[in-house]
Amino acid sequence: MTGLRFTTDWQDGEGLRGPELAATFASLRIEVRGRVLTQVLDHRARTVRDHIFVPLYPIAEWLVSNWWFLVHEHENRFKREDVAFRHRHSLSTSTDGYALPNLTIVASDGRTTLTWGDQGHSRTAVRFLERGSATVERDQFMQECAEFVDRVIRRLIAHDITSTFLQDEWDAIQNADEDEQAFCEMSAGLGWDPYDLDDGMRGQVVDLARDGRQVRRQVR
Repeated sequence: MTGLRFTTDWQDGEGLRGPELAATFASLRIEVRGRVLTQVLDHRARTVRDHIFVPLYPIAEWLVSNWWFLVHEHENRFKREDVAFRHRHSLSTSTDGYALPNLTIVASDGRTTLTWGDQGHSRTAVRFLERGSATVERDQFMQECAEFVDRVIRRLIAHDITSTFLQDEWDAIQNADEDEQAFCEMSAGLGWDPYDLDDGMRGQVVDLARDGRQVRRQVR
């Protein structure tokens, strides 16, 4: 049984505002270890289905914007009530007006913990039925999310949409060298956006990242 899995099927997005949203409108099914997070009760249609209809661009953009946090920032009792922490780790903050599962993603010692719960949504009159929690391998989580982002970017390119925030940010992440990765990982672990630091914060992160590399070399 796999960890996290996104299953998508492109739909006609004609009439949606914004070319990125129209191009990436799709049906989306999200599973974690065989449990379907996107199973919803549609009150208007009076049916239960395992997928939702949403533009995928906002989801991909949220994953990329919070990439370093999702992979390297752990939770503690102080962060638990922090609104900014929730924004970095809760998928439902990327809704752009659409209903999404109330899914929280947090790093956990080389693994990734996913927690989800039921959530109503007044605009679409649907309610997510699944609730639970599971831990998956971090590498599997990263690979599945990366494939999802790549899928969305290929769709944008197919519609002649280029130079979006998603594409530029993903390119920067994919092409980060070892020092840049260490810097971003350390910054995100502290809860700081690696791309939005003042000089003092940047200096602290550089020192910590350097110390971390030295420790890893000694262990080897």
